Amino acid sequence: MNEVSPLCVGNCGSGNLALHPVHPPFPLPGEPGNVSYYYPEDFDFTNATETASASIASLRQGASKTSKNSSLTTTMSHEYLRTTPTPGFRNINHPPYVTNHVPGDLAVHAESPDATHSDGVVEYDIHNLYRHHLLNVTYHGSGAGHWGKRQPVPPDLYVYSMPQALSFSLYGIPIFGVDACGFSGNSNEELL
Repeated sequence: MNEVSPLCVGNCGSGNLALHPVHPPFPLPGEPGNVSYYYPEDFDFTNATETASASIASLRQGASKTSKNSSLTTTMSHEYLRTTPTPGFRNINHPPYVTNHVPGDLAVHAESPDATHSDGVVEYDIHNLYRHHLLNVTYHGSGAGHWGKRQPVPPDLYVYSMPQALSFSLYGIPIFGVDACGFSGNSNEELL
């Protein structure tokens, strides 16, 4: 798969699994009835200082965003599907042009186009601007790359990907990567 294709709509963050209207046909790790007791190597159960600092930073960002948003006023009382471009209004998930996306909403089974990056840029505006695919095939040429370790392995076996990465750099394949987290389970923000 060369495109981001999550099985959720909207915020896919940790702890929001029950809020997703689209669900995979199998239970995800951490859901009721499928408790995962597998932790990454060197997992520290006492990361209270990291959690506290992350929570404080998140609260500060949320407070600054709400103060900025409270100063904005909107003249629309309700939102509906627009078929013509309207100045001052942008419905990114339902653009005013025809798309060949069967589910209709562009955020269904794809990366949400209204996802906002840390610098405030919307994904819709920059998606495929500098596109590059790191494929499972290996070839020489511009933008060549290779993705290794596709099978789910314990974290202690990732040491074998280091010689593979060095070998590919000697072969002239400049980009090499492995699935470091979230390949065979449901990753969260802390692992990314």
